[in-house]
Amino acid sequence: MLGFDPLTISTLFVLASAGDLCVMPKSTDINITPSTQKVQVITNRTLAQLQNEQIDTINPHSFNGVSVTQGFAQGKISMKAEVKLDYSTLPQYRAACLWYDTISVSFDIDPHIYIAKEVHQDRCMGQAVLAHEMKHVNADRQVVNKYSQIIGQKLITELKARGFMAGPVKIEEAEAIAERMKKTVMQIIELEHERMNLDRRDAQGQVDSAQEYARVAALCPDFNISPDMLDNGKKRSGR
Repeated sequence: MLGFDPLTISTLFVLASAGDLCVMPKSTDINITPSTQKVQVITNRTLAQLQNEQIDTINPHSFNGVSVTQGFAQGKISMKAEVKLDYSTLPQYRAACLWYDTISVSFDIDPHIYIAKEVHQDRCMGQAVLAHEMKHVNADRQVVNKYSQIIGQKLITELKARGFMAGPVKIEEAEAIAERMKKTVMQIIELEHERMNLDRRDAQGQVDSAQEYARVAALCPDFNISPDMLDNGKKRSGR
């Protein structure tokens, strides 16, 4: 709430243009901040336990093959957006001027890498799988950095077209206009956020290619998964 006092305004109420009466004291601060928390590496789960995890990237292997999940990355990306408006009143006109004071958007990546206990205990494969899963973390960083720039530029372009300021407006309409100003910013951000999520899925899928899996396996040819490591007793090869 902006704290306006409702006033009765004459039907003959006429205002000058915004350029005459409304002047922003400063330009709008637009802050887009990406950050990544420290990568947490969890190695206390067995290979059998990791097979029960739902992996959201598309399996690159053929339908005839069965893959083993030796490790996976789980990165939660949270977004927080805040719009702060400011205003000034024009008592002689019973009106107000509204403007965007600050728009802040923050992205925070909370990455966790899970590596099967048996894989972690093998020095070669443990390091190979860790390096592969770090590619997932870096893919998230690249996507978030990319969209931090896109959202910042999009806000500037879209708000410039609409105006960073509204007014003069009747006091009785100021609250509704303020809410519309905030909603417009959030809609711009949410649209790009949806596009970011789609790009993220594509980027993560590119990391999990069949060629990448073969490359990782070739790094440690002496590492084998024994049947007793898995619940179903079948020897598998793959991730």
